[in-house]
Amino acid sequence: MFLVKEIYLLSAKLPVDEKFGLKSQMQRSTVSIPSNIAEGWGRGYNQSFVHFLNICMEIGKMLYLLKNNIKSKTEISSN
Repeated sequence: MFLVKEIYLLSAKLPVDEKFGLKSQMQRSTVSIPSNIAEGWGRGYNQSFVHFLNICMEIGKMLYLLKNNIKSKTEISSN
């Protein structure tokens, strides 16, 4: 749940006009990671679990790129 907390703190720094766009997408994506892990595990089949883990990895990659993009924009605008 560390990732969820970190993304919520980071997304709070986004401009108000991003409230229903990027901010919402980041928050929903972050929450979906543990949900997908639980769903994959709950299906009881290794193949399903691996499939849901792959989905989580893709979401994680997207969030990583967005996080770095936001941090670099924040650093640029504060200089």
